[in-house]
Order: sequence, then C-alpha cells, then structure tokens
Amino acid sequence: TENYSEIAPGAALDAFLEDVALVADVDDLPDGPPDAVTLITLHQAKGLEFPVVFMVGMEEYLLPHQLSIDDPVQLQEERRLCYVGMTRAMRELHLLYAFRRSYQGRSGHNPPSRFLADIPEDLVQRHQRQQAQVGADVRPARNRTVRWDDFDSFDPEPEAAPSVGLNEGDEVSHEIFGHGVVISLRTIGRDAEVTVRFAETGVKRLLASIANLTRA
Repeated sequence: TENYSEIAPGAALDAFLEDVALVADVDDLPDGPPDAVTLITLHQAKGLEFPVVFMVGMEEYLLPHQLSIDDPVQLQEERRLCYVGMTRAMRELHLLYAFRRSYQGRSGHNPPSRFLADIPEDLVQRHQRQQAQVGADVRPARNRTVRWDDFDSFDPEPEAAPSVGLNEGDEVSHEIFGHGVVISLRTIGRDAEVTVRFAETGVKRLLASIANLTRA
C-alpha cells in the first residue's frame, strides 16, 4: 500500500490492478498479513488453497471466454479451469456474476456462466439482488445457444486488436521489469499479448493495453 498511498484513490486502484495483472507467478507476489485478500487469476491459483474463495465474473463470455465458446476443446479447458478455481476453497466458495457490466466502454448484461449449472443444486445457496433488469434471465445458460445479438447493449461485430506499434525484435523498456526485447506478438480478443525477454527478469507475457511498454 505504501507504493500507492500518494496516488488519488481511483488511480491507485487502477495502478495496483495493473501491477498484479503483470505478475506471472504467485511466488513473485509479496507476502502479506494472514487476514489480507490475495488477488490472483485462475491460472495462478493452481496448487494453492484458501479458507474462503470468491470467484467473480461467472458469466458467459468471461468464463467461458468468448473466444472459447464455439471450440469444444477450448470450452472443456475453460470448464477444467473453472473446476480448479472452485476446488481452491477449503471452507467457503462464493461464485459471483453481475446483472450489468461495463466492458470496453459499453454496458450490458451476460447470462450467468453455464458452468454454474454443473453444480449439484443441494450444494448451492442462492443470493440474488432484487435490482435485476426487468425481464433479464438470471438462470445459468444450460442447453441453450447464447448469441451476441441476444443483448442489444453489445455490438456483435468483433473489434480489431489495438495497434501496439511494436514488432518482433524491438527493444523496449518497462517500469518494473526493465529493459527487454520483443520476441512475439499475438491478438487476444480485443487486446494484444506482447511477449518480451527481459534482461533481468526473464520472459514475460504482457497485455498491450496495460503494459505501458516504451521503446528503449
């Protein structure tokens, strides 16, 4: 918290989340007090256990991801990843989804994740807020096809990945990881992943939208 205490509250949260998103290994995260919240991804959670786990974003197009829904192999991998997250909980598991979500400058709603329907009903305690959009379907998406055009708040046309202005072989600099060389780039949904070999910290995969890479 000392690193962010002098930043405006909103900007401090954004900066903290960006730094966490850039950490590839949980072991690289600093140790905190036992009553602190550990914010990690599902991939980072493998092999760990916590007394209480909150899994947020349990919605179609998030988990499973929009790029995996039409691919049976990728969809099964998303299901396995969801199971990994669920089994990290030792005592309590909280699965959360939003009735409305802002993403990429748009506001709309996704159905709850189809994976919620895989949980035996006798193991579930449901808590739903009453402010749900009138007519919204809040049941898990089991045995039905979900399309972008089901939700008029979203644009069904895919957006091109942002131009990162980098090429393989470019020398770059990062505030945390230092000096490095770009070894690959690829499109991920509406973003781009930049893989960089840093001189001091090794190979890192960074999202272009938050990495703030500059040419060295």
